[in-house]
Amino acid sequence: MAKETVENTEIVSTEMAQKNLPAVNETTDDFLTQEATKDDGIDYIPVIKTIQKGENSGKLFSEELAMVWDDITFCLVKITDSRVMWPEDYDEDNQPICRSHNGIVPACDIKEDPEDDNSTLLPGMSKKCGADNCPYAKWTKGKKGGSEAPRCKAIRDLLVLDLESNIPFYLSLSSTALTPFKSQLEKPLSFRKMALTATRSKAGLPPAHSCMFSFKIATDLRLSKKGDSYIPVFSDITELDDEVKEFTVQVSQQLQKFSIQNVRESSKVQDDNDGVAENKVNKDF
Repeated sequence: MAKETVENTEIVSTEMAQKNLPAVNETTDDFLTQEATKDDGIDYIPVIKTIQKGENSGKLFSEELAMVWDDITFCLVKITDSRVMWPEDYDEDNQPICRSHNGIVPACDIKEDPEDDNSTLLPGMSKKCGADNCPYAKWTKGKKGGSEAPRCKAIRDLLVLDLESNIPFYLSLSSTALTPFKSQLEKPLSFRKMALTATRSKAGLPPAHSCMFSFKIATDLRLSKKGDSYIPVFSDITELDDEVKEFTVQVSQQLQKFSIQNVRESSKVQDDNDGVAENKVNKDF
């Protein structure tokens, strides 16, 4: 795994300390211990993004750590669903029209009158998320045939643990990133978990957890009429050694309380409009 420091490590560590983040050279043990020793605890987890343009295009990037990687080996701690809808005239400084941190109900105040000129909401917006409830989450027939993606986009938020640095990260997958995630990671990992659970059951052990496997994530260039962009590639799903499993399970249990909502509210991290070929760094994959 190739990685590079983008800025001075001392500066990075100082900025991270102000956000209650783990320092660059600290392990997860140190990271979790800080929670018990600081009055306000650890309240933020770094986010991994994709660089879409420039010298480091196609690399993975953490703004908080000021680091870039060609690829990273993770284990999966948990997956949550969320949704977001941006203005049609997207700008990186825009705020979303509506967002849900759980994919079930909006996080924004939808009690405003959609007919009010000062309201940011749109007519017909629902108090429940999903294609069955809100018209903005439905796939529609395109003008030239085929299907047109809904304005309100589904997101899979992955809480993962970097198995080299032992630092947890969030990855938010949307749009074209969801297909490789489902086919290359979610489905095969599910089969591996089922097989391991059967083996563990015979030995009287608890069911297998996703964090008992490692996987590698890199990126690949996707060519499209809407604009070329880098999408994630998942590979090398491997069962961890028993000693490492014990560690990752313990860390996973302690990380369950963290949510992507805390990350977005703390850093105002915004999701990209649709893969964002025009922006230098993706807000999501």
